[in-house]
Amino acid sequence: MRKALLAMTPADHRIIGSTPPEALAEGQILAKSMRNAKLRSHLRRQVQALGELHARALAKTSTRADRRIFFEARDEILTANLNYLREIGRLPPEYDFNPKERFPY
Repeated sequence: MRKALLAMTPADHRIIGSTPPEALAEGQILAKSMRNAKLRSHLRRQVQALGELHARALAKTSTRADRRIFFEARDEILTANLNYLREIGRLPPEYDFNPKERFPY
């Protein structure tokens, strides 16, 4: 499993070829720099997007690409972020769930 996006520093972003958020200072970790309301908003958007990807993956017209994107979003992105937040004690209680159970395939 890859490193949680919320656990990445600007240096981590550069290593994988992505651009770090502008507000993230060198050496800072995104999840630790976010206020609680911002963190909840970020998680709400991730869960909402995953719900849409889940519906698309379950549709009779879904493609292999639809399913691949869903599994990556569920298993590599949201699961990693929730596990990391749980580990550092910043997981809001309403997001303390297993994405594989909430969004089964």
